[in-house]
Amino acid sequence: MTRRECWRRWIVGFGLLLSFVVFSSGCSSFKSALGLEEEPPPPPAPKYYDFPDVMVPEELSLKPEESVIYEAGGFKAGLLFFTGRVEVNSLVDFFRTYLPKDGWTLASSVKFTRVLLNFVKPDRTCQIIIREKTLTTEVEVWVHPLRPTQS
Repeated sequence: MTRRECWRRWIVGFGLLLSFVVFSSGCSSFKSALGLEEEPPPPPAPKYYDFPDVMVPEELSLKPEESVIYEAGGFKAGLLFFTGRVEVNSLVDFFRTYLPKDGWTLASSVKFTRVLLNFVKPDRTCQIIIREKTLTTEVEVWVHPLRPTQS
């Protein structure tokens, strides 16, 4: 093989490699220009469970066997117990952001081996206890009357 043929092969090989690199890096731009690019899935939507004014992140799973709801005379109170793999600070930020949107006022918060958030409305309180475990995070949502009901 002559030196000229070697150079020709090298240039052709380099050109093919360069074409491959340009084509593969331009694929995403090409797909997006044609509108073929997949959109990322929407973030999980928060949910309401037994209390229509206490929103909970979708990443948390309700544990019905550890939850208790009491209803009497149109009033509902009780405990909802959740677990999930969610950072404690993210949960604190979530509840501090979303509960006020449903009319709750943050009355106090305490951080020790767990986080305790106390929210109030004129007739009820909502206490949220967040505990970080080894592989999961536990969340208790307590809703109860602010004052004993009159009979």
